[in-house]
Amino acid sequence: MFPKCRRLLAKYFGSLAHGQRSGRRSLTDRGRVELSMQSLEPRQQMTLLLPPPPTESLKVGNTLYFTVSDSSNWERHTELWKTNALTGRTVLVKAFSHDLGRSLVNDLTSANGKLYFTTQTGSSSKELWVSDGTAKGTVVVTAASQQDWNSNADNLTNVRGKLFFTVNTSANGSQVWTSDGTAKGTVMVRDITEGGEAHYAENLTRVGGILYYTVYTTDHSTELWKSNGTHNGTVLVHTIVNPIQQIVVTTGDFPITSVSHLGERPHSLTDVNGTLYFSASASGYGEELWKSDGTTAGTYVVRDIVDGNWGSAPHNLTNVNGLLYFTAQASGSGRTLWRSDGSASGTTMVKDIVGNPFSNPTLLTSVGGKLFFSLATSPTQGAQLWMTDSTTRGTVFVKDCSPGATASYLNKATNVNGSLFFTVFTPDAGTALWKSNGTARGTALVKAFAQLPIRRSIASITNVNGKVFFTAYTSSSRTELWKSDGTPRGTSILNRGSTKPSYVPHTPLTQAFG
Repeated sequence: MFPKCRRLLAKYFGSLAHGQRSGRRSLTDRGRVELSMQSLEPRQQMTLLLPPPPTESLKVGNTLYFTVSDSSNWERHTELWKTNALTGRTVLVKAFSHDLGRSLVNDLTSANGKLYFTTQTGSSSKELWVSDGTAKGTVVVTAASQQDWNSNADNLTNVRGKLFFTVNTSANGSQVWTSDGTAKGTVMVRDITEGGEAHYAENLTRVGGILYYTVYTTDHSTELWKSNGTHNGTVLVHTIVNPIQQIVVTTGDFPITSVSHLGERPHSLTDVNGTLYFSASASGYGEELWKSDGTTAGTYVVRDIVDGNWGSAPHNLTNVNGLLYFTAQASGSGRTLWRSDGSASGTTMVKDIVGNPFSNPTLLTSVGGKLFFSLATSPTQGAQLWMTDSTTRGTVFVKDCSPGATASYLNKATNVNGSLFFTVFTPDAGTALWKSNGTARGTALVKAFAQLPIRRSIASITNVNGKVFFTAYTSSSRTELWKSDGTPRGTSILNRGSTKPSYVPHTPLTQAFG
């Protein structure tokens, strides 16, 4: 973390009365603990493990895993906790400490009934760990085939119960691996360098039952790969030649060639009913919408919305019942809402609501077959809640949750049993949790929190069996785990900590399935 940020955070940190670190205990047994949410680093998260199918041998139950940091020493001491989402019983799983440097727990992901995550202790690289929910069963995963494999394990992804992740080594660059939690079952799916220069795998995404990912090569191209977890089933789909420009600068007798990109490498990989969509730049195109069916011939630009090197820059790709929504910037307009059925003729603008360069729909969220989104209709007006059924007439204003506010933001949003839960922030009123069924009357405040100039004091909204779990930084200067049934009366703290002041930054909860 940057020194300035550290100094600002340290201003808020209180001391911690350390309790005994063994046995089962609740959060209130400690003198001072806080849920660690988001910052540039660490990126603590929460993961929901649901019961695996009856054919699997391990049953986890409805368990919510999360990390907790000591507010007096949050970079060097992190704990993994779990809570029963039905009973609220919360116990410590394992504590991670290191006197010489950071002790971070990140990337919580479930696969095949097990919890996987990464840790970084001291100056070591990020290691892959696995847990069955007990201290004894929470162990580091080591590959039997290679000693240095566990260098910066990252991008943990569950594809039908199989864990995929990347490992970055000096010899092979960033490669995709898979693991079942054992040394023997932890292997590289395929060495795509094949003795050549290092490659860099990223954007791991589940599409149907297949893993798709991109590989950035040293010749400035990007390869799209897919894998079923086996060597023979890991194959190159398509190579996208990234547009670049070369600038030669001569200093004395020594010419220096600088290579820079004119566009974006593939990003925003999105599954729409088994078809992959993504945004990318390529030679001959600016940044546009692509699709792939897993074959070379079936991987192409859906529509060239804007000619030239810049393109329409599709972002916020969102699947709503098999229809893809995204935002794009066409010539002469701001960023507007678009839809696509996968064909060029079926890729069209939904509606230019604002009609000026300030337009920028955000927070695209699928709820009940419709798309909710946030939009400010003028530079002097705060963000408002909108909804669309993909037609011009069906694109409607829902509600202004902060009437008269010139600066308001809709931040987190998630679908919970056909209702939209989202947060609204204004500098004067702070952050509040809201709920909407798509009508003005059915859009209502659930609970308001501290009037603090912290835009994301509510974070990590997650659906757990029809109830909302989230974290909130409250007026009592602490971050707590909350749950809600969508009513003010049914919104309460799940486990209350101490009252010592602390500031703990946030990041989204991660919901995963075993």
